[in-house]
Amino acid sequence: MLYRPFFQIAFYAVFIFLYLYVFLGRDSCKLEIRDNTLLVNYIYPWEKDIAIDLFKVIDVDYEKGFYDLFSDKTRGGLFVFPKYCSDRLILKMKVDDEVDTVFVPINTRIFEFNKIVKHLKSNLSNNK
Repeated sequence: MLYRPFFQIAFYAVFIFLYLYVFLGRDSCKLEIRDNTLLVNYIYPWEKDIAIDLFKVIDVDYEKGFYDLFSDKTRGGLFVFPKYCSDRLILKMKVDDEVDTVFVPINTRIFEFNKIVKHLKSNLSNNK
């Protein structure tokens, strides 16, 4: 009987954390490609919306958050759960005869992120 409140608090804390992460955190930005421009609109105000001209992109790479432990693209390896929750697009862009690397944090559903990476890579190969 003495341990019952502890288990209830632990259960509800884990349940609320997973609920907030899955239903709010993983869908906190919207991606759209319009007129060869990648638009990343964040729901939360602390991230600035991003617009990237896809004609300037010369290479597309990505890193995944903690959730895909079997991928070689996972950021930080094991035991990094709260540190790397978002995925990240790594875009190399040619701007005025210089190559610049842009890191774009992406928080979408898992399969949406894979679709956008495949689309960007195919768009890059079509533009060459």
